[in-house]
Amino acid sequence: MNEWNRKAAEIVGYTSDEVMGRDLVEDFITPEYKVSVKEVLDNALKGVVTSSYEFPIFSKTGLRLELLLNANPRRNATGEIVGVVGVGQDMTQKIKAMETEVDLSKAKAANDAKSQFLANMSHEMRTPLNGIIGVNQLMLETPLDNEQRELADLINTSADSLLSVINDILDLTRVESGKLELEYFGFDVRTTAGGH
Repeated sequence: MNEWNRKAAEIVGYTSDEVMGRDLVEDFITPEYKVSVKEVLDNALKGVVTSSYEFPIFSKTGLRLELLLNANPRRNATGEIVGVVGVGQDMTQKIKAMETEVDLSKAKAANDAKSQFLANMSHEMRTPLNGIIGVNQLMLETPLDNEQRELADLINTSADSLLSVINDILDLTRVESGKLELEYFGFDVRTTAGGH
């Protein structure tokens, strides 16, 4: 390193005095990127320009930063390549924001899929359950002995409880999808609250 501007010092936390004369790749690049960053810099020494190469670097405090590097050959007055000019842009916040957006999109898609599944399953369960309730009602209208009537009443109670659970699931999916509609009707506050 033979140049280190104020912005680089601000991003990475090392002062100019701390980096001058040191090997950028060996001293500052994360191990898994040493070879590829060295290749980018070596290519620049051969006259090859590299634009928008992304790699991580650790700041002085150990914070992982995502940099976007443009590497250009540095030429002297006669056009001879004498070094590399590397211009880096801190992409850490942008990448975090993009990752957060992707995570939110994935979470929303998963939640939508869950809600759709629950809504479909609830509808699919209600149809046969209504059939059971209907047939059981017809059976209760036929002559039954006491034990049969007791069993049919038990079927009725269990089916009503299950139907209530299914309706609650449907209400939940409506709330999650923003499709819940409120009903307005009159009621007695004291009766509802259990007062006299």
